[in-house]
Amino acid sequence: MVDTLSLTIGELASMVGISTDTIRAWERRHALLSPHRTVTGHRRYGMDDVETLRRVRQNVAVRRLSLKLAIAEAQGLLVEAAVPVPMPVLTVVDAAGGRSEAPWRAVADLLPNVVCIVNPTGEIIDTNMAFAHMTGVLRLELRGKRFLDLIEPANRAKAVRLYKPEPQRRRGWELNLRTRTVSGLFAFDSYVVPTMASAFIVLIGTDLSSSGLELWPQSTELPVQDSV
Repeated sequence: MVDTLSLTIGELASMVGISTDTIRAWERRHALLSPHRTVTGHRRYGMDDVETLRRVRQNVAVRRLSLKLAIAEAQGLLVEAAVPVPMPVLTVVDAAGGRSEAPWRAVADLLPNVVCIVNPTGEIIDTNMAFAHMTGVLRLELRGKRFLDLIEPANRAKAVRLYKPEPQRRRGWELNLRTRTVSGLFAFDSYVVPTMASAFIVLIGTDLSSSGLELWPQSTELPVQDSV
């Protein structure tokens, strides 16, 4: 899917809740965004720029990183901690429907994050207990369901971009999940795991609803630079 979003800096600022002055400063000092220019020379911003700024905001507000580290992480410049996905995920895919419990679940069930494994067509392969608890659906019943059915309609086109036209590595991809009782804002990191036949996506989500970040007021400002 081609990113056709074209925002002015004012529209971008309104969408992410960060002032235009701060966005310009970050862009100038850190080469943070990748706007394109119109034929008249005006800058326009796309969805990748929106998600980059949201990731910086999450890193500062939720993860309590310094601005320097928050920007470096959003740019993919920090070394990521290893996540327990490659071999265990292959076990889940190969043994789908079997009676044996995959080793990855013992690890994933210890995580406070929600974890969901999705195939290239958007069907759920498996989840951890946190994801099942959040949805109010038994893990066994989640298998085979469409991931999009758990996403608020307004976010579904965005959610599809995680795996179409091909699986994508994303950071801080904000989606509103639907459940039987509540809707919650989650920031998902996605990991592409290749197999012999295709590639699968492991989604690891952080609940932003409980952090209060979804209520971030538009007037709240992030630091232009770190304190010295």
